[in-house]
Amino acid sequence: MPEHTNYRSPLIFGGAFMAKMDLAAAERIALFFRATYKERKQYAEQNGTSLVDNAVTHTIDKCIFYAPSFLGDIIQLETKIFKAQRRHIWVHVRAFRVPRNPEEPVQTNPLAEMTLSFVTQQGEVYAAHNIDKIWNDEILECF
Repeated sequence: MPEHTNYRSPLIFGGAFMAKMDLAAAERIALFFRATYKERKQYAEQNGTSLVDNAVTHTIDKCIFYAPSFLGDIIQLETKIFKAQRRHIWVHVRAFRVPRNPEEPVQTNPLAEMTLSFVTQQGEVYAAHNIDKIWNDEILECF
């Protein structure tokens, strides 16, 4: 979007880019919550704990831009949950640039990378998610 360019248009503003990466990470967690609903609900019922269904960005642990992106580029975002502990979930996001110009090669190296941690909530209170109690390699491979 033109409003997402910095004063050196047509370069994309880094803050707008980071916001898109944050949203992609949040979407990955929402999909994870949906996919693991039965397991998490069963664990919560058996152990008298709450069923957490929300997470908010807590920290951006790392954000690296390797190359610029330009107005009109197609940005492909790849997300992966790689760790879950008590109230935190960590997500790694990688961005790739797909130029609109078909004569330019598609980049195989990431354009940017970001690692974020999210804290889980029940209502307005931070709460343990218990994902680490049901976490296994099979679930991890899906996310």
